[in-house]
Amino acid sequence: MYRSGPVYLTRRVDCHVPRDQLRVIPWSEDPDYFVHGVGASWHSWDGFVIWNVYNRRHHLLRLAAVVLSVAVIVSVYRNRRSIATCWHNQFSRRSGR
Repeated sequence: MYRSGPVYLTRRVDCHVPRDQLRVIPWSEDPDYFVHGVGASWHSWDGFVIWNVYNRRHHLLRLAAVVLSVAVIVSVYRNRRSIATCWHNQFSRRSGR
């Protein structure tokens, strides 16, 4: 993912090139080096999805908390007899009955 495009160039410049050795080539000086290739990209839809998930992260966390709470309540309700039996056995051993 980081082997092409502006992210790769930015990381290379930030990590390896001293700022005083950096020179920006103006577009008017030699446009033959750079070509904008228009085409299909997986960034067209995943960037939209990631951005929307990020912007709605608080709502998604609340939704996850509600779903988890409901799952725990349903699980406890469905297993209430086995839980009661387990508690009964544990307390009957302590009291010596």
